[in-house]
Amino acid sequence: MLELKAVHKCFLIETTEKIDSKVTVFSARPYKNLLECVAKVQSPEIKNYLEILKKHPQVKSLKPIFTKGDTSVVLFVVNADGTLHKAVFDSKCILAEPTLTADGLDFVTIIAPSQKNINQLFENFDESYDAKILKKRSIKEEDLKNLNSFVTSGFFKFKSISEQLTPRQKEVFELACKSGYYSIPRKITLTELAKELKISESAVSKHLRLVEQRVLPTLKEVLEKF
Repeated sequence: MLELKAVHKCFLIETTEKIDSKVTVFSARPYKNLLECVAKVQSPEIKNYLEILKKHPQVKSLKPIFTKGDTSVVLFVVNADGTLHKAVFDSKCILAEPTLTADGLDFVTIIAPSQKNINQLFENFDESYDAKILKKRSIKEEDLKNLNSFVTSGFFKFKSISEQLTPRQKEVFELACKSGYYSIPRKITLTELAKELKISESAVSKHLRLVEQRVLPTLKEVLEKF
Protein backbone atom coordinates (compact mmCIF):
# COMPACT_ATOMS: atom_id res chain seq x y z
CA MET A 1 0.00 0.00 0.00
CA LEU A 2 1.39 3.39 -1.00
CA GLU A 3 0.53 6.95 -0.07
CA LEU A 4 1.73 9.38 -2.73
CA LYS A 5 1.76 13.09 -3.32
CA ALA A 6 2.42 14.44 -6.78
CA VAL A 7 2.76 17.67 -8.71
CA HIS A 8 2.13 17.40 -12.43
CA LYS A 9 0.37 18.99 -15.35
CA CYS A 10 -3.28 18.46 -14.48
CA PHE A 11 -6.50 20.48 -14.69
CA LEU A 12 -7.28 20.01 -10.98
CA ILE A 13 -3.80 21.01 -9.85
CA GLU A 14 -3.82 24.05 -12.13
CA THR A 15 -7.24 25.23 -10.93
CA THR A 16 -6.65 24.61 -7.21
CA GLU A 17 -3.50 26.71 -7.50
CA LYS A 18 -5.53 29.62 -8.89
CA ILE A 19 -8.31 29.62 -6.29
CA ASP A 20 -8.42 28.42 -2.68
CA SER A 21 -10.11 25.04 -3.19
CA LYS A 22 -9.85 21.30 -2.81
CA VAL A 23 -11.33 18.50 -4.88
CA THR A 24 -12.05 14.96 -3.68
CA VAL A 25 -12.68 12.51 -6.52
CA PHE A 26 -14.87 9.70 -5.21
CA SER A 27 -15.04 7.67 -8.41
CA ALA A 28 -13.45 7.73 -11.84
CA ARG A 29 -14.56 5.51 -14.72
CA PRO A 30 -12.33 5.22 -17.80
CA TYR A 31 -14.08 5.37 -21.16
CA LYS A 32 -11.96 5.28 -24.32
CA ASN A 33 -9.54 8.16 -23.73
CA LEU A 34 -11.82 9.90 -21.24
CA LEU A 35 -12.51 9.76 -17.52
CA GLU A 36 -15.99 10.19 -16.06
CA CYS A 37 -15.66 11.38 -12.48
CA VAL A 38 -17.84 12.19 -9.49
CA ALA A 39 -16.18 14.65 -7.12
CA LYS A 40 -16.77 16.91 -4.16
CA VAL A 41 -15.49 20.44 -4.70
CA GLN A 42 -14.94 22.83 -1.78
CA SER A 43 -14.07 26.50 -2.14
CA PRO A 44 -15.07 29.82 -0.58
CA GLU A 45 -15.43 30.97 -4.20
CA ILE A 46 -17.32 27.88 -5.35
CA LYS A 47 -19.17 29.46 -8.31
CA ASN A 48 -16.04 31.13 -9.63
CA TYR A 49 -14.01 27.93 -9.20
CA LEU A 50 -16.57 25.77 -11.04
CA GLU A 51 -16.61 28.27 -13.89
CA ILE A 52 -12.82 28.16 -14.18
CA LEU A 53 -12.87 24.36 -14.01
CA LYS A 54 -15.55 24.16 -16.69
CA LYS A 55 -13.51 26.33 -19.06
CA HIS A 56 -10.31 24.32 -18.69
CA PRO A 57 -9.39 22.75 -22.06
CA GLN A 58 -8.96 19.30 -20.50
CA VAL A 59 -12.56 19.32 -19.22
CA LYS A 60 -15.10 18.12 -21.80
CA SER A 61 -18.19 18.59 -19.65
CA LEU A 62 -19.09 19.51 -16.08
CA LYS A 63 -22.47 19.19 -14.39
CA PRO A 64 -23.12 20.18 -10.75
CA ILE A 65 -25.32 17.58 -9.05
CA PHE A 66 -26.00 19.82 -6.07
CA THR A 67 -24.41 22.79 -4.36
CA LYS A 68 -24.73 23.93 -0.76
CA GLY A 69 -22.69 26.75 0.70
CA ASP A 70 -19.04 26.39 -0.30
CA THR A 71 -19.42 22.75 -1.40
CA SER A 72 -20.59 21.24 -4.66
CA VAL A 73 -20.83 17.65 -5.86
CA VAL A 74 -20.14 17.49 -9.58
CA LEU A 75 -20.03 15.04 -12.45
CA PHE A 76 -17.36 15.83 -15.02
CA VAL A 77 -15.77 14.20 -18.06
CA VAL A 78 -12.14 14.95 -18.88
CA ASN A 79 -9.43 13.94 -21.29
CA ALA A 80 -7.63 11.15 -19.42
CA ASP A 81 -4.15 11.91 -20.78
CA GLY A 82 -1.74 12.85 -18.00
CA THR A 83 -4.20 12.25 -15.17
CA LEU A 84 -3.14 10.42 -12.04
CA HIS A 85 -6.14 8.14 -12.35
CA LYS A 86 -5.10 6.94 -15.81
CA ALA A 87 -1.56 6.27 -14.60
CA VAL A 88 -2.96 4.20 -11.71
CA PHE A 89 -5.45 2.28 -13.86
CA ASP A 90 -2.88 1.51 -16.57
CA SER A 91 -0.43 0.15 -13.99
CA LYS A 92 -3.10 -2.29 -12.70
CA CYS A 93 -2.88 -0.69 -9.26
CA ILE A 94 -6.02 -0.07 -7.20
CA LEU A 95 -7.22 3.17 -5.67
CA ALA A 96 -7.76 2.44 -1.97
CA GLU A 97 -9.67 5.65 -1.28
CA PRO A 98 -10.84 8.87 -2.95
CA THR A 99 -8.08 11.06 -4.35
CA LEU A 100 -7.57 14.58 -3.01
CA THR A 101 -6.27 17.61 -4.88
CA ALA A 102 -5.48 20.71 -2.82
CA ASP A 103 -2.95 23.55 -2.93
CA GLY A 104 -1.63 22.37 -6.27
CA LEU A 105 -0.93 18.80 -5.10
CA ASP A 106 -2.49 15.39 -5.71
CA PHE A 107 -2.72 12.99 -2.76
CA VAL A 108 -3.56 9.34 -3.39
CA THR A 109 -3.49 6.00 -1.56
CA ILE A 110 -3.13 2.93 -3.76
CA ILE A 111 -2.78 -0.81 -3.44
CA ALA A 112 -0.16 -2.31 -5.75
CA PRO A 113 -0.25 -6.09 -6.34
CA SER A 114 3.55 -6.20 -6.71
CA GLN A 115 6.70 -4.13 -7.03
CA LYS A 116 6.35 -4.57 -10.78
CA ASN A 117 3.07 -2.62 -10.67
CA ILE A 118 4.70 0.14 -8.63
CA ASN A 119 7.50 0.38 -11.19
CA GLN A 120 4.91 0.51 -13.98
CA LEU A 121 3.02 3.26 -12.18
CA PHE A 122 6.10 5.48 -12.05
CA GLU A 123 6.89 4.66 -15.68
CA ASN A 124 3.37 5.86 -16.56
CA PHE A 125 4.09 9.27 -15.06
CA ASP A 126 5.04 11.68 -17.83
CA GLU A 127 7.89 14.22 -17.63
CA SER A 128 5.67 16.76 -15.84
CA TYR A 129 5.38 14.54 -12.73
CA ASP A 130 7.19 15.12 -9.46
CA ALA A 131 5.88 12.25 -7.34
CA LYS A 132 6.95 11.35 -3.82
CA ILE A 133 6.11 8.27 -1.76
CA LEU A 134 4.91 9.43 1.66
CA LYS A 135 4.31 5.97 3.14
CA LYS A 136 4.81 2.42 1.94
CA ARG A 137 4.00 -0.85 3.63
CA SER A 138 3.42 -4.44 2.67
CA ILE A 139 -0.07 -5.93 2.97
CA LYS A 140 -0.24 -9.25 4.76
CA GLU A 141 -2.72 -12.00 3.98
CA GLU A 142 -4.87 -11.07 6.97
CA ASP A 143 -4.98 -7.48 5.70
CA LEU A 144 -6.45 -8.67 2.42
CA LYS A 145 -9.09 -10.70 4.23
CA ASN A 146 -10.09 -7.66 6.23
CA LEU A 147 -9.62 -5.05 3.49
CA ASN A 148 -13.33 -4.62 2.84
CA SER A 149 -13.95 -4.11 6.55
CA PHE A 150 -11.10 -1.60 6.61
CA VAL A 151 -12.51 0.38 3.69
CA THR A 152 -16.07 0.38 5.02
CA SER A 153 -15.22 0.74 8.72
CA GLY A 154 -15.18 4.52 8.67
CA PHE A 155 -11.41 5.02 8.34
CA PHE A 156 -11.74 7.08 5.18
CA LYS A 157 -14.69 8.99 6.61
CA PHE A 158 -12.56 10.05 9.55
CA LYS A 159 -9.72 10.97 7.21
CA SER A 160 -12.14 13.09 5.19
CA ILE A 161 -13.32 14.80 8.38
CA SER A 162 -9.70 15.52 9.32
CA GLU A 163 -9.17 17.22 5.97
CA GLN A 164 -12.19 19.48 6.63
CA LEU A 165 -10.98 20.71 10.02
CA THR A 166 -9.05 23.95 10.18
CA PRO A 167 -5.46 23.89 11.53
CA ARG A 168 -6.66 25.80 14.61
CA GLN A 169 -9.46 23.31 15.29
CA LYS A 170 -6.97 20.43 15.04
CA GLU A 171 -4.54 22.22 17.35
CA VAL A 172 -7.20 22.86 20.02
CA PHE A 173 -8.65 19.33 19.81
CA GLU A 174 -5.23 17.63 19.88
CA LEU A 175 -4.15 19.67 22.91
CA ALA A 176 -7.44 18.92 24.68
CA CYS A 177 -6.97 15.18 24.11
CA LYS A 178 -3.29 15.22 25.03
CA SER A 179 -3.91 17.26 28.19
CA GLY A 180 -6.72 15.02 29.46
CA TYR A 181 -9.73 17.24 28.84
CA TYR A 182 -11.73 14.14 27.88
CA SER A 183 -10.36 12.01 30.74
CA ILE A 184 -12.48 10.97 33.72
CA PRO A 185 -11.87 12.80 35.97
CA ARG A 186 -10.98 15.75 33.73
CA LYS A 187 -7.29 16.71 34.03
CA ILE A 188 -7.53 20.19 32.51
CA THR A 189 -10.26 22.82 32.36
CA LEU A 190 -11.40 25.05 29.50
CA THR A 191 -9.89 28.01 31.35
CA GLU A 192 -6.50 26.27 31.51
CA LEU A 193 -6.68 25.26 27.86
CA ALA A 194 -7.54 28.82 26.88
CA LYS A 195 -4.57 30.13 28.86
CA GLU A 196 -2.18 27.68 27.19
CA LEU A 197 -3.55 28.44 23.72
CA LYS A 198 -3.67 32.18 24.44
CA ILE A 199 -7.28 32.50 23.26
CA SER A 200 -10.57 33.07 25.07
CA GLU A 201 -12.40 30.30 26.91
CA SER A 202 -15.41 30.75 24.61
CA ALA A 203 -13.16 30.32 21.55
CA VAL A 204 -11.78 27.04 22.92
CA SER A 205 -15.30 25.81 23.61
CA LYS A 206 -16.44 26.74 20.10
CA HIS A 207 -13.49 24.97 18.43
CA LEU A 208 -14.13 21.79 20.42
CA ARG A 209 -17.86 21.83 19.68
CA LEU A 210 -17.19 22.22 15.94
CA VAL A 211 -14.80 19.26 15.98
CA GLU A 212 -17.23 17.14 17.99
CA GLN A 213 -20.06 18.13 15.62
CA ARG A 214 -18.08 16.61 12.72
CA VAL A 215 -16.58 13.59 14.48
CA LEU A 216 -19.36 12.23 16.69
CA PRO A 217 -21.98 11.47 13.98
CA THR A 218 -19.37 9.47 12.04
CA LEU A 219 -18.29 7.68 15.22
CA LYS A 220 -21.94 6.70 15.78
CA GLU A 221 -22.12 5.26 12.23
CA VAL A 222 -18.95 3.23 12.78
CA LEU A 223 -20.09 1.87 16.14
CA GLU A 224 -23.36 0.71 14.61
CA LYS A 225 -21.40 -1.59 12.26
CA PHE A 226 -19.84 -3.57 15.09
